[in-house]
Amino acid sequence: MALVAAPKTATSALTFSISAGEAIDKGGYKVTAQMKPMPAGATILLFADSPANSLDITGGHDLEKLLALFDKTAKWGQQIDVWAEAKLNGKSIASSSKSKLKIHVKPLPARLTFQVIAAERLTYPGNGHGRTLTKTLYNNQWYFRKGSVLESDAAMRGFDCTTFPMSLWSTYPDMSGAYGTKLVDALGCQKCGLEQLNWKEVRELFTDTAGPLGPVAPPKANSDPAFWRDPFAKPTRADQFDTRATYLIWSAGHVVIYQDRMIHEFTHGGYKATPAHVRDWSQAPQGLWWIRKLPTHLRA
Repeated sequence: MALVAAPKTATSALTFSISAGEAIDKGGYKVTAQMKPMPAGATILLFADSPANSLDITGGHDLEKLLALFDKTAKWGQQIDVWAEAKLNGKSIASSSKSKLKIHVKPLPARLTFQVIAAERLTYPGNGHGRTLTKTLYNNQWYFRKGSVLESDAAMRGFDCTTFPMSLWSTYPDMSGAYGTKLVDALGCQKCGLEQLNWKEVRELFTDTAGPLGPVAPPKANSDPAFWRDPFAKPTRADQFDTRATYLIWSAGHVVIYQDRMIHEFTHGGYKATPAHVRDWSQAPQGLWWIRKLPTHLRA
C-alpha cells in the first residue's frame, strides 16, 4: 500500500511503498519511492528501524545494499519500521509515514561447516519443504530462499535432508520427482563399490571402520588375526572405505552425509550429528542404502 507524505513544500510530494516477496533477481523487495516534481539535486533515503540507519534509493535500490541495511537492525524475520525521506542540500523536504515490513531471516556466513550449521540452530521445515540458499553471496553471506524469493519466516529457516547438501555445496539440480542419484551426479560423486547395500551391511561397514581415521591399517604382526588373512582374498568393504573422505549416503527416502566417522543430516528436530557406527540404519525403504564418495574439495 502506497504511503503519500504530507509535503513540506507546496509543490512536491513524496510517494513511498515497500513490500517483500519480489524475486531475488528483481531486487528481493519491491520498493517504490518518487517525488513529483523531483527538485534538482534532491535525494530519497530509505530508513530501517532507526534514523541512523538509511540507504539512498534515489532512482532504485541495490539488493546487496538493501540487505545490509536490514541486517543492521538484527531483527531478522521480524517486523521493522520503514519510511522514506527526501532531502535537498542536507535538509528534509518531505517524508512518508512509517510502515511495517517483515524482513528476511538471518543469513549464514560464506564458509559453511558442520560446526556453523550446528551453532545456528536451524529448523527442519518438513520433508520437501526445506529451504535453500541464494546462489550468489551478498555481503559475504548466504541468504535463505523459498524458490526465487527471500525467506522471512523464522520457522522455515532450515533444510530438509536433500536441500542440506544442495545448500552446503551450492549445487541445485532439479530434484522434482527425483531420488538421491540425481544429486550425487550433480555433486560429482564417485562410485566406490558400495551400491544398494542392505542396512545390516551398512552397519557392519561402519562398525568395522569405527577406529582411527583413514584406510584400514594393514596388520603389523602375526599376533594380529588379520595377518593370517588370505592375501588373494577379495578386499572387504572396510578395506575399500577411507574414513578421511566425505561420502553422500542415500536411500529411497533419505539423504545423509558422512565425514570423519560422523553422519550429518537434517530430519525431525533439525540438524543431527551421530557416530556412523551408532546410527540406526534399518529405517530405509527396502532397507537399502547407496554410498558414493564426494570430490576431495567438497568438505564441511
